[in-house]
Amino acid sequence: MKAIFDNKKDKAVRIANNLINTKDLHKTIISHGYQSFDDIASQIDFWNQHISNCLLDDNKNISLNDNFKNSAKFYCFILEEIGNKLKDQSYLLKEELKAILGK
Repeated sequence: MKAIFDNKKDKAVRIANNLINTKDLHKTIISHGYQSFDDIASQIDFWNQHISNCLLDDNKNISLNDNFKNSAKFYCFILEEIGNKLKDQSYLLKEELKAILGK
């Protein structure tokens, strides 16, 4: 069972990388400001945690079939990866700009 989840997580990482790793991401972050991306990443984290708590942790109040739970876990993995990538890219770009302006 762990191998299935590892494969799903790997697939989620690949999809998130394809969504996030675009040449225009730096331009988008700069034009919208770092704080907007930090806020978006925080919201992604919040909702991902909320989905996990409500749907995936054997919540006694909600009866879901295994296919739905597996799909939900996969999408949680994607949300987690996208949030992490946005935070990392925003932070790295911020640090690059500080280094350039500091010189």
